[in-house]
Amino acid sequence: MYEPQAPYESDGEVHRALSLLRLKDRELVMLIVWDGFGVAEAGAILGLSATASRTRYSRARKQLKDTLERSPESKE
Repeated sequence: MYEPQAPYESDGEVHRALSLLRLKDRELVMLIVWDGFGVAEAGAILGLSATASRTRYSRARKQLKDTLERSPESKE
């Protein structure tokens, strides 16, 4: 069974990228990735509809990916 895990505390780039997300988007990502909730379930916890949850999660993942790809550490 898959056990969600938070990145290492020393992974500053991930934490920085997460900090650039809007608060509700960051909370959504953390509930899904770190706490193992489904997208709709995590959205419900935050008071979002399933559709809004999927949209926000998709947008947040893209923003995280783009931010991490632009980070200086990813170019080394």
